[in-house]
Amino acid sequence: MGVVILSKQTEFTATYQFGKTKVNIIAPNDVTEENKKKIIEEIHTIGWKIIKEEMYKKDDQ
Repeated sequence: MGVVILSKQTEFTATYQFGKTKVNIIAPNDVTEENKKKIIEEIHTIGWKIIKEEMYKKDDQ
């Protein structure tokens, strides 16, 4: 799996460091508050699905 360049934008919205790994976040500038809320809700829902799935995996072991 290679690197996929989604944007040539050089300014980062946020940068995070996880050990030796650096993660640069590029976000579009024109996202409405309504869309931001919808995206956050989707992330929240997906996150909980992942957590529940992992909990069920542990119960099955």
